[in-house]
Amino acid sequence: MTPEASAPARTLVGVLVYGGAEFVPECLDSAARLVVPGEVDVLVLDDCSPDVEWSRTIAERCAASGIGYYRSPRNMGIPRNMNLALLRAVAERYDYVAVTNSDVIFPSNLVPAMVATAQSDPAIASVTAWSNEASSFSIENVDPSGTFVSTESVDRVSTLFERHFRGRAVDLPVGVGFCMLMPVPMVDTVGLFDPIFGRGLVGASLRTPPASLGAATRLAGP
Repeated sequence: MTPEASAPARTLVGVLVYGGAEFVPECLDSAARLVVPGEVDVLVLDDCSPDVEWSRTIAERCAASGIGYYRSPRNMGIPRNMNLALLRAVAERYDYVAVTNSDVIFPSNLVPAMVATAQSDPAIASVTAWSNEASSFSIENVDPSGTFVSTESVDRVSTLFERHFRGRAVDLPVGVGFCMLMPVPMVDTVGLFDPIFGRGLVGASLRTPPASLGAATRLAGP
C-alpha cells in the first residue's frame, strides 16, 4: 500500500481556501517551506472566494512561492473541495495526499513526519496531525496567541512532538480534516469525502469508514 522505501515518496498538500485575508497569507508563507521539487507539492484550492480581486492576489502569491493554485468557478463546499485534492493526487500518481485548512501555520517537518507515520503500517488509511486547536487532538495551551506566534515556535513544538511520538502512532476512531494525510492507494479503497455534508465544516466523513475495511486511522507526532 505504500511506495518502496528506496524511492522518495511524492506528496501533494492540498490547502483549502475560502476567504481568510487575516490568516491565509501567513499560512501560505509556511506552506512554501514544505515544497521540495519532485517530492512535495502544495496546491491551493480556492473554493470561489467572494472577493475575486483578493483571489487574484492569492494566485499571484502562490505563483511567486512555487505553490499551485486553482479557483473553482462556483462554491462547492468543503467535502467536494477536499475531493479535488484527492482526485488530483490520484490522477498525478502521488504516493500521499494531505488535505488541510488554511487557518494553520505548517511546521517544516509536517510532511516527513506524517509520511513516516503512514509508512509504519500498510493498514493505515489516514494520519491526523496534532494541533493547538483541533477538536480532541489539541495540545493544551493556556496562551496560544503568545506561544504559537511564529513559524519558529511552531517548528520547535512540532519537532519535540515528533521526537516524543516517533514510532508510537495513536489509534483514532476518526480523522480530522483540518490536517489529514492519506496514502493515495487508500483513496481507491475507502473512497472520497461524502458531499452529503454540503458546504459545512466536516471532519473525515469518507464514504466508506476505514475501520469497516480493516484500515486504521492514526494520530501523528508533528
